[in-house]
Amino acid sequence: MSVRRASDYIFGTLFVFSIAILTAIVYQPTTEGPFDNYPIIENQTSKDGQSFNLLHVANFVYAAEQGEYKTVVRYLNMGMAADAQDHNKDTALMGAALNGHVKIVKLLLMHQADPNVKNSGGYNAIDFAKINEDSELTAFLQQSHGGTADSLSRSISSAE
Repeated sequence: MSVRRASDYIFGTLFVFSIAILTAIVYQPTTEGPFDNYPIIENQTSKDGQSFNLLHVANFVYAAEQGEYKTVVRYLNMGMAADAQDHNKDTALMGAALNGHVKIVKLLLMHQADPNVKNSGGYNAIDFAKINEDSELTAFLQQSHGGTADSLSRSISSAE
């Protein structure tokens, strides 16, 4: 009986090992990155000349939606345009306004984000603030559009 258990164990181990080897052969990693096929967004390059692809922009917009302030700052410091639009033409400002992330909204406005940029559905950041039923943020975004950099800085300082 113990000989049969030993042979079953050896057969099972060899079977699992052969599956692992076949998997490694079939799914060999390539030298290309998995996201190299995403389209490059024109006129949105970082300070060191590298282009952002659509996945980078989607991550930037998602970070703003989730309130990840440090990630948004990191993307802006790398040279990401504050009005960069993802595959749905959503911007980080729209995501931050929808979820009420005031600190990120202020940061994006200081980086020249336009609250009137529309997505593929025809909505802008002001509309998303209205959807969130945040009347203060809605008024703030409406006031920020068309203001000079100095007046915007004053309104942001007074809103804090």
